[in-house]
Amino acid sequence: MNEEPIVEIVSPLKNRTRQLLKIHYEHETNRHPYNRNRESPFERRMRELAKDAANSLISDKKNNAGTVDDVQVYADFLCLTVETKRDAMPFFEVHPNIQFRPLDGDACSEDCLAGESVVDRVLCGILNEQIRGPLTIARHYLSEMKYIGPVRNVPPREFSPRATVDVDRWEDGLAAWDLIYKGDDADLIDNVNRWLSDENKLNTGYRFRREVFEEVPRSVDDEAVMEEAAGNGIDSGEFPSIPVDNPIGTRVSLHDRVNDVRVTPHDIGFGLSQLIPIVVGILNNHHGLMVIEEPEFHLHPVIQVAIGDLFIHSARKDSTNRNKDRLLIVETHSEHVILRILRRITEADEGELPSNFCGIDPEDLSVTHVGKGDEFTRIRRLRVTRQGGFLDHWPEGFFEERCAELF
Repeated sequence: MNEEPIVEIVSPLKNRTRQLLKIHYEHETNRHPYNRNRESPFERRMRELAKDAANSLISDKKNNAGTVDDVQVYADFLCLTVETKRDAMPFFEVHPNIQFRPLDGDACSEDCLAGESVVDRVLCGILNEQIRGPLTIARHYLSEMKYIGPVRNVPPREFSPRATVDVDRWEDGLAAWDLIYKGDDADLIDNVNRWLSDENKLNTGYRFRREVFEEVPRSVDDEAVMEEAAGNGIDSGEFPSIPVDNPIGTRVSLHDRVNDVRVTPHDIGFGLSQLIPIVVGILNNHHGLMVIEEPEFHLHPVIQVAIGDLFIHSARKDSTNRNKDRLLIVETHSEHVILRILRRITEADEGELPSNFCGIDPEDLSVTHVGKGDEFTRIRRLRVTRQGGFLDHWPEGFFEERCAELF
């Protein structure tokens, strides 16, 4: 909170009780409400409990060091346990049951130091809010996450969009088609067409065309009457027109500019069907978290490279700063995507960025490699320089294999 830690939550493998360690007594939220230089009751009580826990543990181990006066030392002896039943996090609907216990190795003893005093109940209430508040915000943030899975569905021929876009439909990509078919956001469709067709962008050669038409039903009897009237020399224009409210339909197609033909979304190539939900999702996403798995699936390397520019566009703050709260997480096996992003970093640093292209700052990029370790999954962050190179050695499986094949 305020870029400073309040407490560390750990989950020992031995039991399902979570432990709160390294409580930041002097955090701004724990200070005296009227005088920041004075010690608050919360801070004073936490120090007392931590000191008692340290002295108790030292006494149990028959340590001759005497009392512990250093706050930084005895702070590590206090363990707050949070009872949970189903998962690692406390319930959000109710206050978690926090208890004060001395920490003995990796486990908490059964002797509870805190009684049922009013001070301790208030103290637990403060901790509850400090823990539940940020977690509630995080839960709300994650609940609005837009996730696009590794395989996106192709809309059927008789596709009917949902009236409201369901965030869960982004997983299989159908939420993107909902937005295209509804056509409520003309700017979005224009942006999608620009990215799909522009030679300096994805250059797929396709553009969306959306037509709205009125469905006029005609029965067999109507046709028979019209034919009989024509046979008797009666002009169909002499029939009185009766105004009716016919249903409105929408026809969406993609125009192949190379061959000058229209195709339905169901008939486009599989690679393009995998690309469109990503393009729509990114251009429609102006805030919050977006996660994309394997954007390169079934795509030509030239388009994979161009996707790197699309990601840079997504992460870059525009003139209105409306993208300032947007975070994009991409899981990829594509060297082409990474190489394009590194290239833009280099060009921006050397002042050679082509016109109509965006650069990116290394501080706005995090490259993380996930691989197998000896016993656990190993996660490594690979730092990127302002010259577009890696400070850290790239693990096996990328780049080196390509060089080995070439040279």
